[in-house]
Formats: sequence, C-alpha cells, structure tokens
Amino acid sequence: MKKFLSFLVLFFTLTTFSQKEANFWYFGFNAGLDFTDCNPVALTDGMLNTFEGCSTISSSTGELKFYSDGSTVWDKNHNIMSGGTGLLGNSSSAQSALFVPNPENENIYYLFVVGNSNNPGFYYYTIDQTQNGGLGSVVSGPVDLNNSERFNWTERVTAIQSSRSNEFWIISASNTRIYAYKVTKDGVENTPTITGVNGGSIENRGSLKVSPDGSKLVVTSQDSSCLLFDFDTATGKASNKQTLNINFDSYGAEFSQTGNRLYISTGGHNQNSNAVRNNSFIYQYDLTKSIITDINSSRTTINVWNGFRGALQLGPDARIYYAKSGENSLGVINNPEELGNSVNYVHNGISLGSRVSSEGLPPFIQSFFKAALIDIDTGIKISGDLLVCIGETKNLGINNILDFDDTADTSKPITYEWFKDDILLTNENNSIITVGTTSKDTNGIYTLKTTYINKCGRERSLEAVANVKFAPKPSINAIDIYEQCDFDSNPNDFTTNFNLTTKEAELYTENDDVTIEFFEISDTTFSSPVNKENYINTTASTVTNGNHKLIVKITNNDTNCYQTKEIELKVNPSGISSYPDIYISELDSNVNILESRNSLGSGNSFYDFDIKTNAIISNSGGALALATHNFSYYKTKEDAGLQNNEIIAPFEDYLLNDGDDIFVRISLVNTNSCESIGQFKINILDLPIPKGNTNEEILCINNPIDNPQLITLNLDAHTGNNTDTYKWYLNDQLIIGETSASINVNKTGTYKVEAYREYENDPVITTDNIINWGYNTFTVKESNIALIESIDFIDNQDVLDENKLTIKVSGIGNYEFALNSNNITEFKKGDDNLSYTFTNVPPGLNKVYIRDINECGEISSQEVSLIYFQRHFTPNGDGNFDTWNVLGTNNAFYQEINLKIFDRYGKLLKIIDQKTQNGWDGISNGKLLPSNDYWYNAVLIDINGNIRTKSGHFSLINN
Repeated sequence: MKKFLSFLVLFFTLTTFSQKEANFWYFGFNAGLDFTDCNPVALTDGMLNTFEGCSTISSSTGELKFYSDGSTVWDKNHNIMSGGTGLLGNSSSAQSALFVPNPENENIYYLFVVGNSNNPGFYYYTIDQTQNGGLGSVVSGPVDLNNSERFNWTERVTAIQSSRSNEFWIISASNTRIYAYKVTKDGVENTPTITGVNGGSIENRGSLKVSPDGSKLVVTSQDSSCLLFDFDTATGKASNKQTLNINFDSYGAEFSQTGNRLYISTGGHNQNSNAVRNNSFIYQYDLTKSIITDINSSRTTINVWNGFRGALQLGPDARIYYAKSGENSLGVINNPEELGNSVNYVHNGISLGSRVSSEGLPPFIQSFFKAALIDIDTGIKISGDLLVCIGETKNLGINNILDFDDTADTSKPITYEWFKDDILLTNENNSIITVGTTSKDTNGIYTLKTTYINKCGRERSLEAVANVKFAPKPSINAIDIYEQCDFDSNPNDFTTNFNLTTKEAELYTENDDVTIEFFEISDTTFSSPVNKENYINTTASTVTNGNHKLIVKITNNDTNCYQTKEIELKVNPSGISSYPDIYISELDSNVNILESRNSLGSGNSFYDFDIKTNAIISNSGGALALATHNFSYYKTKEDAGLQNNEIIAPFEDYLLNDGDDIFVRISLVNTNSCESIGQFKINILDLPIPKGNTNEEILCINNPIDNPQLITLNLDAHTGNNTDTYKWYLNDQLIIGETSASINVNKTGTYKVEAYREYENDPVITTDNIINWGYNTFTVKESNIALIESIDFIDNQDVLDENKLTIKVSGIGNYEFALNSNNITEFKKGDDNLSYTFTNVPPGLNKVYIRDINECGEISSQEVSLIYFQRHFTPNGDGNFDTWNVLGTNNAFYQEINLKIFDRYGKLLKIIDQKTQNGWDGISNGKLLPSNDYWYNAVLIDINGNIRTKSGHFSLINN
C-alpha cells in the first residue's frame, strides 16, 4: 500500500503542469504574445532582443514567471533577475535557452542554455523563485553538461516528460551524439543517456523537437540531413534513425498536438546586412505512415515565401506558429492535425503590433501541449497507460470540454467521438466512456475526438489518447484455520499473538510483485492494516464467539489490482510444557587452527535439534510423529509464538550460551496449527583445559652432558579439578603409563597433555553423561652452564684500545659474556654463541663472566693479567707520569717484578723491585737524567711460577 500511495502522489504532482505554462511568449526584437484568451494578443513590454534563441515560462495557472535569451534572464516585471547576466547561452543560437521546473518543488526552476557555433557549450543554472521578494534569483551555475564535447556541441535543446510522471528528459546534441539528461525532484542528474547518430553528423545550426507524446524526435540542420528518430521516454534513448527528404536548409520543426503530423521549415539566416532572401518552405509529413518511404512520399508544401528561415512552435491553442524573420507578424497553421491545404495556413496569421519577429520562437517542455484524458474515478490525468483490473470498470474521458480548453464556448454545440484502435465506437458520443463492460473489456487504444467552438468563434478539434490495459487480480488461495497456542501471560483468555506473515506463502503462490495486508472485518475501506508480524486477535475465539476473522488483501504492485478473502484465527488454550534440559560440550575456539598449542573454550556451542525432536517423539507414547507434526525451535517464547527467527539447519550457524532457554513449537504438518509449546534449557559443559606454557621449558643438564641423562624437569598441567584424568604425548607419541597431572621429563621435545572430565549431568538419566577433553602443550629444551675452553689475550699495545681478550666456551646453552662484572646489564651476546672477544681491556687483572640466558647457571674465568710498559714519563712533579712503571702489576698476581734500566750505551742505571718500589723517577746516582731514550729489561714471576720477560725502551722527557 505504501508503494501505491507514493505512486499516486508523484503522478498527481506532475500532472498539475498544463498548457498554461506556455501562456506567455517573448521573442524576436522585443516581440511577445499573450495566449491567456482564445486568441493570442501581441505584447510590447518585453526586453528581449534576439536573433534566434529564447525561452519563456509561466505558472501552471498562466502567470508570467521569467524569460531569457540564454545570456540574460528577466523577471515577470521585465527587470534583469539577480544573478541573471553573463550566462553562457547565446542569442544567435537556434535554441539558446529552455526553462524547466523542478517536478515537485514549485519554487525551483532550471535554465538550460546553449552557446552558438563560435562559443559552443551546454550548461544549466538554478533559479530559486523565493529569492528577491518572489521575483527569483539565479542561485547557482553554470553546471557543465558537455561531457567533454563542448567544442562539438550544437545549438539545440528540447524537453519531454519521462515515462515516470515525476521526471523530465532534457535533450540536446553534439555533432555525433544525442544526449538526454534526467531531471527529478532531486535536481539534474549529471550522467546522461547517450545515443550515437551512427553514420553522418549533425551540423551545428538547426533545431531539436520531440513530439508531445514523447514517441518521436526530429533534428533539423542547415547543412546536413534532417533526421527523424523514435524516442523512448522510459530510457531517454533515441533509435531507428531515418532521413527525411530535405537535402539542406532545414531549420524549424514542430509536431502537431497528437504527434501525427510533423512540420519542417527551411531557409537562410537574416542576421546581417548581407542576408539574401530566398524561397523558404514549410513542409508537412504524415507520421501515421509506418515506413520512411511512405513518410517522405507524404511530404506536402504548406507554404513558400521569399524570406528567411524561422522557427515553428506549437501554441497552447494547438495551432503552430511560424517565425518570419524581419516581419511584424507570425504565420499560423490553424489546423495542424489536418492534411495538405486543409491545415489552413495563414501567412500573416497574427500581428506583432510594432514589434518585429526574428528567426526564433520560445521552446517549451513538449508535454505541456499534450491533451490528456482523465481517470474520472480518481481525477488523475492519464499520461500513458490506464490499467483496469479485470472484473472492474473505469470511467475514462473528460468531465467537460473545459478540461481540454478553458476558452471553449460551452453554449455552442460540442461533439464527442470515441474510437478503439481507430475504429469508431457507435453510440459513444459523450465526454466519458466506461471501460471494462462488455465489448470494452480488452486492451486497446481509446481515442476521444472532440469538436467545439471557442469564445473567439474559432472551431477547434482536439483528440486525446489512452492506452487501456486490463490486468488480472491476484489469486488468493483458501487456507485452513490459523490455530495458535495461547501461552502468553494469560493462557486461558483465548487471545494471543499471531504472525500473519507465516501464512502469506500459503495465501499467495504466484510470482508477481504483490503487497499482502490484513484488515479487521469492520475496516471496509482498508484504511488501517493490522500489524501482521505481531497481531493479537481483538475478539476472543471462544465457543460462543467462534473463530476470529480477518480480511486479507493482496495487491499487485505493478497494476494496483487487488483481491480480498476472509481468513479465520483460532486460539487454543495452552501452557508451556517442560522437556529435559540439554547438555552439550563447549566449543574449542582453536579447533580449526592448525598450529594451535592449546584448547580455548568459546563459552558457547551448537546443538543438533533433530536429536531433541526424536527424543520428544520417543517419549510421546505414539502421539507425535514426523509424518503428522512439525517441530520448530526458537530462542524466545515470543519468537515461538510468532514463528520468527526459527533455528534451522545447519545448526552450526546458531551458537548457544550456557543457560539459554529454548522453545519448541509443535504444530500439525498440513495446517501448521500450533498444538503445544515446550521449553528446555541449554547447559554448556566447560572444556577441561590443562596448564601449559607458550614459552619453552628449560631442562638444565650438566656440562659435560651426563649419559645417561639423570636430571629431570617437572611439567605441571593440573586443571584444578582432582577428578580429571590425563594423557601425555612426546612428539605426538603416547607416553605409556603417564596419566597424572604432572610428569618428570629428561628429554627435549614437544609434550602435549590431554585432560578428560566426565560430566554426570541429569542424575536420573544415565545415558546423558558426557566426557569433555581439552589439551595444552609444553616445549622442552635442554641447556647447560658454559665450560671454559680457552682464554687468549693481547696486551702491552701502543694503543690501549688494542688490548684484547678472547674467551672460548663449550656447551648447548645460550650464552652471554661480561668483563669484570656480573651485573645483568653488563652481559652481551657475541657474534658466536661460544666465544667472545673483549677490546679495550684495561691493564691489570681481568675476569670474564659467562651466563646461560636459559638460566642454567653462570661461571667465571680465572683472573687474567694484562700489563703495559709505559712508553714515556715526565718527572716534573705535576702528578702525571712522574715515574716510569709497568702498569697492571699493582696486585698480588706477580710474586716478583725485577726491572733493570740502561742508557742508550748499555750502562746500567737502576735496578728496581716493582713490588717494593713505585717505578723509576729518572734519578741515577742522585741526579736527574736528561731527556733521552732509555732501555729496560723486565722479569716477572706470577703466583703460579710462570716467568714473563720483556725488553724495550721508553722516553724520559723533561719539561
């Protein structure tokens, strides 16, 4: 129903547009016409001065809104509109401008403008009529519609209502393509529908027109072919290109109101002093012919004069007007629906007073000129098809002649004729015909032709067409009584909740798009559909009252045809039965993770409810069976009653939590009538997950390694439940006999432990016990304390930084090394796990510490002595290098340090015991020796009796 109402609103919105939007014309050199009365009256108040293009728009009641030449906009007071100058249209473009109203907002208009050959392009601007005290203002634009083809754009624009009543197509053209832009209530869509011309091209100068019914499109051209297309108002596509037999100079174009006749004008321009008059023609084509050769053969010359090219434009009075450039009158085709000379062309048909016509006339949305029949029953104008439901009748036509023309003289004779598929319907001579009756109950084109006299004494003939299509009503299947269990808060009041949507598939089995609604019997206007997802019967279905009744209404959403049928609702008193609870194992969230090291409880699980169904049947004593009953499961009582959110296979998709209530609805197979509702709980049994360790467990063994390995490591996997049992695996092989929570291991590898827990569940039912299991993993790695293999060092280097100490160890641990400190921050990894070289080792005693990162222990080396023989000394008493020494010996490592000092000639100058004397102060025989090189001989004996000798020289520097 919602969809149907939306359609009516949109339809009605657009059909408020009428021919009166074309009541005022401003064109040429300050020329104008007012079509308010039955004969147009010349206007002289216009400000527009244009060689060709122009546009005017009035309100739906016929009051002037604004007009433009494509570059300037004037308001209804003939003042330039705010923002209305410098627009990108051009007055020397054949169709420089076109006003289009927003289909649903009467205050918004769009002005489409077209440039000329020298400055081409296609754009639009938005006008807000509420601005400037109601006179309007150009509030936005220009918006580019050229689709990157600006320099190929021609001088053409026209418009037509689409197949939807709340949309327009704005049609323009480049040299090789026809563009259709859609206008909706939301504005102008920026993605066009494009039709290729497919061979040849469209020359820049000429016009574009679409027939008032939107079925035909014509393109005239000064220097290329005159083309005729079919047009589809549903898609915006042009098709079936045909060439009219006019070789060149075609310019103006117009269709008669019915679209049965096409008029083309020819001629050259009149836009400068060198313009030359030539024979200029108006041709008529009969478009009731079906093939192009017949259409071309029907060409008739309506007029020829020695003049210039000029536009053709259909007027609100259904006459076609011809612009005679340089003249103060327009030509008029008085009877455009007739053929040949019967059209009654008058060359000086309407005077422009003191004003002069140029080559152009204002174009309009062509739908404005289509005479429309009315659905008399709804008052809605028919824009295309009229759908009638089979078995019903509709009144089609007009209430009176004023629906067609408010200038008609109703005191004069009026004739009405009805045709179906062009065949006269005898005895149908009123303005209204009833379709759906005998002989008028099949599809067909119904045409009303009327002849009348207007208030100016002119005889007028109009015709309007409706394509009547008959559509079947939806079929509604008879269904059994809808029985529902009364298990709400009052299970004995015979009222409860019904989900009527569960019956829709039974009621309607066809494939059309339909809307299904339900109404109380008393709602004869179908104004208040009930809540079909959760309906509570308003009358208790007791024995006294009988079953509650509703009306189901099924509406075809495409045709709006509907059918109704009565259905019955019955409430069966019912409580909620209790069934044994269900116990299921918790899911392992890691079950599908290939490299998972442990179980991970999810806290939820799923259950195969077919098992429960079989259990209920088994315990029913034969009262229930799958052949006679349906069993459906739900998570809430409300869902069970309304049959919403049923739990269906695959049951793995429905995860259940511990303590969830589940409701089972038991109903009859054929009727789905509820017999009872049952309830039970879901109990989720936790997985017993043993302890493990994501980090490696270290087995610290001896170095050297024992054989056999006697040291063990305890792995504790206890779950905290003393009744759980265990299995242990080493590298996926079962360890026989290991069933405790902990295990002592003496091998590297991956130890997997499985914990098993038995749940008794319902003590009354011995068959529902469940054994759950989970697992975890330990990875055991061996390591040990380092064993020092060697220490090598280099000392007494000229540069102290070059003193080095290299230690090598053996073992299977992960080792770090530190010098002279076992503070944890001092340890460093070497490039090689089993060795490390320290640089910049200071003179003196040095000790190396080695720790196993795996915490299997730390060892230290013996102290290693590095010494340094000074290279110079300066005995000047300043406290720096005042004596010559062997650095690194002021410790207990050396028992003796004997030094002999010589001059450069080998003379012994001094014997020093470094253990008792603090080096040499440069004095020999009581006298400070001069600066020079001196030689030494050193003998050092360490605490282990090792002797180290060294000879060399050093410098004494006096300063």
